[in-house]
Amino acid sequence: MITIRYAVSYVRNFRHLKEVDEIILTYDGTGNLIEFINNTFNKSQRIILDISDIREPGLNNAVPAINLLKHEGWNVALKINFNQKIDAELDETIPFFFNKFPKNMEEVYIQAAAGVSDIYITESLGFNMKALKRIKEQFNVKFRVFPNIAQSSSDPDKAIPAMQKFWIRPEDTELYEDYIDVFELLGGEDQSRLSVVYEIYKQRQWLGNLNDLILDFGKDPIVNNKGVNPRFGLMRIDCNKSCLENRCHLCTEMATLADLFTEVGIEVIKKRQKPEYTEEEKQTILNRLKGAEDGSKADEETLSTE
Repeated sequence: MITIRYAVSYVRNFRHLKEVDEIILTYDGTGNLIEFINNTFNKSQRIILDISDIREPGLNNAVPAINLLKHEGWNVALKINFNQKIDAELDETIPFFFNKFPKNMEEVYIQAAAGVSDIYITESLGFNMKALKRIKEQFNVKFRVFPNIAQSSSDPDKAIPAMQKFWIRPEDTELYEDYIDVFELLGGEDQSRLSVVYEIYKQRQWLGNLNDLILDFGKDPIVNNKGVNPRFGLMRIDCNKSCLENRCHLCTEMATLADLFTEVGIEVIKKRQKPEYTEEEKQTILNRLKGAEDGSKADEETLSTE
């Protein structure tokens, strides 16, 4: 059975460090990499070392530690720059992928042909899943998405409504299992919310406003997820974003309907996924998501000698 895997960038206070499928570590080539990973994670997890910002001589100095990590049986992969060169003898069996996000189908193909293990699918590409699947199958590559941030091309004037940007509701996770391999979750400025976001996506259910869950969604309009039509995700998988050609208005219409449903007290909830929360528990989850319970903020951490 195909299932979505989950990835997060390493944050010390993330509550599921030994449970999440993939951990992304920003590695600067210093510190005891092996000891840190042995003490912090387990070998059922995939460890992605982001070395895209390392410069010489740190890059080549990091290679022996990376090779040893692979030799000791860890499932390790490298996240690198598109034009990055590694002169030292890196184990050729270690998978790698680029930190560059393709802008079109041609760039997806170029990365796949370069032999990467993973490719990020973002922005408008997220509305072309069936075409992407053919590249995925041809090159046996994994696709990664950021499901909890509203994405579009540079849009300083906010011309694209949030409902028409690329993001994925927790309820729609199963619709993407045939196309996407990894959901890489983001915490935003307040990384303390990352644990809650992970729990919500694992439950595949969110009973609050999309504005509170999806980063960069904005506050206007307020869209209650309980009022969103269950066909919302299905309609977006391969729509080719035809709304930009004025051929489809389903996303904006569903936002309007969600508002109307909320006004009259109608809820659209997948029964098998509905968690049994008390009102107090619902408020606690919402407070955590907003960072109300933990005001501390932490950036993604880099492994070093600190």
